[in-house]
Amino acid sequence: MKAGSLRLVEYRTRVMIDAEPSRVWSVLTDFESYDEWNDFYRKVVSKGHESDRIRMHVTLGKLKVVSIERIRQREDNRILSWGVDNVFLRSGVERRLSRTEGGRTEVTGVFRAAGLVAEISMPLFGQHIQAGMEHFLEALKKRVENT
Repeated sequence: MKAGSLRLVEYRTRVMIDAEPSRVWSVLTDFESYDEWNDFYRKVVSKGHESDRIRMHVTLGKLKVVSIERIRQREDNRILSWGVDNVFLRSGVERRLSRTEGGRTEVTGVFRAAGLVAEISMPLFGQHIQAGMEHFLEALKKRVENT
């Protein structure tokens, strides 16, 4: 069965942060400090350039997993996305920053997955991914606004 014929799973999150996009971006792309302020991505290792590998230590409920993906898109102060593409799974995370009135930044997060691995794993871990994404954006907000 082709991955394209399987169901697409998508989770969306959003947060408003009282800071300019450049400030949010600096925290979002400081992978070395992730372990200081969030529990979802316990550790992230990457140089952060487009097409670079990104190694993430992620907490999914009680399970701790390591995912090795590639940075798909990086537009400073606007978009950061990464994902995995293979015959069994096409998945990815996108973070999009938009400046709003009053110097605030809206951050949207989207997780998408399709393929055989997604069909099997999303019923088990989807709720943890959604909760982790929400937690991450709230932690990002707190980190940016309090530092």
